[in-house]
Amino acid sequence: MRPAPEELPPFREVNHRIPLIDEKKIYRYHLPWCANTIKGDLMAKINRYVKAGWWRPATVTQAAPLLCVAKKNGKLRTVVDAQQRNDNTVHDLTPFPFQDQIRMDVARARYRSKIDLSDAYEQVCIVTEDIWKTAFATPFGTFVSEVMQQGDTNALSTFQRFMTTIFRDFIGQFVHVYLDDIFVYSDMLEEHEQHLAQVFEVLRKAKLFLSRSKCDLYSKDLDCLGHRIDDRGLHADTDKMSRIRNWQTPRSYHEVQRFLGLVNYLAHFMPDVTAYTSPLSAMVHNDQPFVWRALHDKFFEAIKVLACKVPILRPIDRRLPEPIWLICDASIYGIGALYGQGADWQTCQPAGFLSKKFSSAQKAYHTYEQEALAIMEGLLKWEDKLLGRHIHVVTDHKALEFLQGIERPSRHQIRWYEYLARFKYDITYVPGKLNKVADCLSCYHENNNHHDKIPDYDMVNADARLDPEGDDLPQDSKFTSKFWRELHRLMGVKLLMSTSFHPQTDGLSERTIRSITQILRTMVSPDQLDWYEKLPLAEFTLNSAMSSTTGFAPFELNYGYLPRSMSGIQMDTPFHRVREFAQRALTNLEMAHNAIIDSRVSQAFQANKHCQAEPEFEVGDLVYLSTKNLSVPKGRARKLVPKFIGPYKVIESFPNTSNYVLDLPPELKDRHIHPHFHVLLLRKHEANDDALFPRREARAFYDFGVDNSAEWLVDEIVGHEWAG
Repeated sequence: MRPAPEELPPFREVNHRIPLIDEKKIYRYHLPWCANTIKGDLMAKINRYVKAGWWRPATVTQAAPLLCVAKKNGKLRTVVDAQQRNDNTVHDLTPFPFQDQIRMDVARARYRSKIDLSDAYEQVCIVTEDIWKTAFATPFGTFVSEVMQQGDTNALSTFQRFMTTIFRDFIGQFVHVYLDDIFVYSDMLEEHEQHLAQVFEVLRKAKLFLSRSKCDLYSKDLDCLGHRIDDRGLHADTDKMSRIRNWQTPRSYHEVQRFLGLVNYLAHFMPDVTAYTSPLSAMVHNDQPFVWRALHDKFFEAIKVLACKVPILRPIDRRLPEPIWLICDASIYGIGALYGQGADWQTCQPAGFLSKKFSSAQKAYHTYEQEALAIMEGLLKWEDKLLGRHIHVVTDHKALEFLQGIERPSRHQIRWYEYLARFKYDITYVPGKLNKVADCLSCYHENNNHHDKIPDYDMVNADARLDPEGDDLPQDSKFTSKFWRELHRLMGVKLLMSTSFHPQTDGLSERTIRSITQILRTMVSPDQLDWYEKLPLAEFTLNSAMSSTTGFAPFELNYGYLPRSMSGIQMDTPFHRVREFAQRALTNLEMAHNAIIDSRVSQAFQANKHCQAEPEFEVGDLVYLSTKNLSVPKGRARKLVPKFIGPYKVIESFPNTSNYVLDLPPELKDRHIHPHFHVLLLRKHEANDDALFPRREARAFYDFGVDNSAEWLVDEIVGHEWAG
């Protein structure tokens, strides 16, 4: 192994050419530049390459600048800025090996080695007639290169074609070549030694030099094209996964593209990742200014979470007697599949994953067609691994039996028959709840339904109902059920359950409910059967009332104006039904306004009652009586019963004990209510000012209905009759 070039490489079967589109084209190059800290290294490299014959001084009419940069370790890196020449070059379309196939073959073997060339490009000659095209300028003069250059657009294709040519007899058997990386893999130790000897012999005959530090022979943990391979299988590179997990929130489309590029490179380790990259990919192609929304951040973080739990893939080994499993499933959103090898389908080691969303046409397929499509997609994706082997297909639906029983199959069903005939397989039917992995993969796209881009407007005049990020709910069985929790999870809403028996957790909602209840209490009839009819006016009244906190009514904040109320309605209409309806609506509205005023007075009273002395009443004063301790007739809600009734006259006073005797009406006396009450159950009556509040006389009495609580002693049963 020799890292430094000592002689000009020989001409071989494959040499580098530079076919220009226009050989007379004039380029506009800038002057070469090199930092003072690395000029010494550049001079040393020039002397070494000129001595070896790789470079030679030349006099030319135009030359591309040689770019000189320092590596992380401080060493010199040079590359020719040949962009203008590359634009004028006929591109070489030599195909490159399939990286996944290389990794799978290497991971399948027991013994693995990696061989790397030193200064790989400089070990390939340029044909004599194209040497003048390589002219480049440095601070120490102008040179041409006898060997292939870094920066040449066709250099990669030439080198891959060269390596494929010299290893053609071994590729796919025990060797894979990707540019200057040579992978040797074997099942037996003796075989591996023989294979390495054959590879070294080819390199010796081709006069290729190796990099001792980059060669990894008989490796237990091999770096293979950006992935790691050990005896357990194929691993994602930990550094790359760490970069995904630690990636900062993108601030431009370019950063999003870089992030997606790394994620897509490792996508086969994250089977569900396509369900999360879709919205990020869509935003890159929408031709709109960059806006990072909450939806993008949600999927961005989900991808980073996936990078924390990457599985190990073990390639299919055709030499093992263990069966091969293809596990498939379909949901109403897409298909999912995995294939692997093992004793049974539940314990097989996965070799690959598949998750795919249905197209609009595939969504219209029958269920058995969608299940069959999952099998088809799995066979198509891994055809090169599964063809020629007996496959055990696991699915939760007898899809193929349905297909085979169709008398007149459609065109795509006929194509499916023809394709399936190429494989040897049997079907195992299992319930969907047991087929968890494939079922999960098929449902990855369930919540990934995105709408078209929302256009920008100067002004939007419409209502919008938005999904909240969090929802405060009481500890009610309706809200703690699995259905309710799962529904909110799908909508991305976090449930914030209140503390049991502590409604103050969500004080705003409790306060609003109390206000609405207080308004309805003044509006409903005694039997409470018309409460739902009063809700619209109660809502209108509450939203029209000015808030002491904001200084605006809710209507003003939502719509920008206050809707006209019914207080100014004229009653001069000949239609008595219209007049009755308007009068009834106006009365209800006034009652609701009264209730709001009463509610605010009550709030002030509650806030100040602990810092004020107990009120004292004189004999003859009118007071209201609290209904807190009065029994409510069956069928009525206590919440809708007035808080106070009356007013009633004080007929006797005991200020020392804060007790008063009221002159109760016969209706209350008949209910055996004692007339003595504590001052906390009483509230002073304030006479209504008709000038300020017309037609707002207080209700004198609340109808509690007939007292049916009396019990009777049965003297004798005189007869009976069977019912039904």
